[in-house]
Amino acid sequence: MTYSLRNPIAKKFLLLLALFLLLTGQTVIAKPKLPAWDVFASQFIETYLIQHPPFAANAGRHEFDGKLPDWSPAGLKKESQWLKAERKMAVKYREITLKASERFESNYLLALIDKDLFWLNSTQAPYKNPMFYSGALDPNFYVNHSYAPIEQRMRAFIDFARQIPKATAQIQANLKLPLPRTYIDMSKTVFGGLANFTNRMPS
Repeated sequence: MTYSLRNPIAKKFLLLLALFLLLTGQTVIAKPKLPAWDVFASQFIETYLIQHPPFAANAGRHEFDGKLPDWSPAGLKKESQWLKAERKMAVKYREITLKASERFESNYLLALIDKDLFWLNSTQAPYKNPMFYSGALDPNFYVNHSYAPIEQRMRAFIDFARQIPKATAQIQANLKLPLPRTYIDMSKTVFGGLANFTNRMPS
């Protein structure tokens, strides 16, 4: 069956097809609306704190007391992918008008992401430098920071100490030999001191 352009049905079909293609094309190229900057920034901060509980606890979010990051290969890969996705989203805010304070926050957030990606991916620190893990494994926060009664802090410290075997197993699995001699010497000093301190804690 052939259709002539003089045929009213054929004309109607072509008009509907053109309208469909036009609407479809608009849908494809339409940019999704960005959430307000403060919403995006708040969501980023909350997720970042979940992924870095020692940092969160030091910042005063004590629901994260006693917790350690996920340093498994899957956990590190997930963090890297999340940071890359958040960076792509954050860059989009450069295309819209932000207040001066929001512009400062966006620049700071991008600098934080770039710093973390540098250590995770560019330097491969989790796999080449044991000191990547040292800050999170320091119990000084629970012992010397009087942010709560000693009983509360010791309960958090016990939770922290119970995670050390799992964390050290992840670290051992991550590190790839050979390691630079300077990294080894520094790590023996730091982690040896942490081990001696923990062993001296009253049981």
